[in-house]
Amino acid sequence: MELEKGKTAIAVGPKDKLLDVIGTIIKAVEKGELDTHILALSPPKAPKVRNRTKKTV
Repeated sequence: MELEKGKTAIAVGPKDKLLDVIGTIIKAVEKGELDTHILALSPPKAPKVRNRTKKTV
């Protein structure tokens, strides 16, 4: 997923900062800040069609 044009990774820096970065990403997802990026990757779903005819046995 591109977070910025041409950038698909997150620079963490030293390993001891990894948990902080993950926490920041989780907060961004919870706030909906990545929704547009996530939706851009998701294929559109076809509408569900309900069969209204009742089958008899």
